[in-house]
Amino acid sequence: MKLVIDEWLWADLWGENGRECQSETLAALQNLFYRCDMLVAVRDSPFWEKFWMMAKEARTDAVRRFAVKFFRAQFLWNAEKLELLDECQLAQLPAHLEGQIKDDDLYLVRAYYASCADFLITTDEPLIEALSAHDVKCQHRAEFVRKYR
Repeated sequence: MKLVIDEWLWADLWGENGRECQSETLAALQNLFYRCDMLVAVRDSPFWEKFWMMAKEARTDAVRRFAVKFFRAQFLWNAEKLELLDECQLAQLPAHLEGQIKDDDLYLVRAYYASCADFLITTDEPLIEALSAHDVKCQHRAEFVRKYR
């Protein structure tokens, strides 16, 4: 299964949403690795930038440092676990979604289509609502973490 995940992953792993979310998300990331599933990310996207920002600043916290090392070792250099797309590889937004997706979220939807992903995982309720009305399979972060713990 291919999954497009937005920046909540790094907010959780940073600890912005509390220790419980941090530990749940770390467990989900580890379990995602052990399943036959794959992440899809876009180079130079907000998701990618947050990862690199966390990588630069993670040395001050053991959990953050572990999360960065784990992602780097198990996903970043592993083509079986991470499909890394460049902007030029992203699909055009389907006409039926134009005007319904915020500019900040366009890269996620375009990556979903370009990679033929199975799910887009987000905490953005308006995005979930807009996409669920069409042919994009979305999951809220809470549902994803519950399945992957």
